[in-house]
Amino acid sequence: MAKKIKAEANMGPVAVRIVLDTEIIDVPADDNHTVCRKGLDGDSSFNIVNRLAAEGGIQIEQSLSVRTTGTYSAGVTNGAAKAVGELLNGMAATDACAGFPAPVDKNSVPDCP
Repeated sequence: MAKKIKAEANMGPVAVRIVLDTEIIDVPADDNHTVCRKGLDGDSSFNIVNRLAAEGGIQIEQSLSVRTTGTYSAGVTNGAAKAVGELLNGMAATDACAGFPAPVDKNSVPDCP
């Protein structure tokens, strides 16, 4: 999904964080910045995705600039829809994390400087 979202709107300056259980993959933006806030792991019991999806779900956090820039907000929407469509149709890549940095323990990720 991260690859589809970034590709859909040519979102080079957008960094992506992928969280699964205790591991994080940070996909830096083209200018090499990353998501730096801790606690963006989507495991809160207040999170609607966690209350509705017993087997887990997908949550996409977006900065204000991504949500309010037409090209970026459309890229997130279209990229996510295309990725989910590929999953549902059995056409998603089996090596979806290929080319991304190796996952690290979320407790070892530093907070913003």
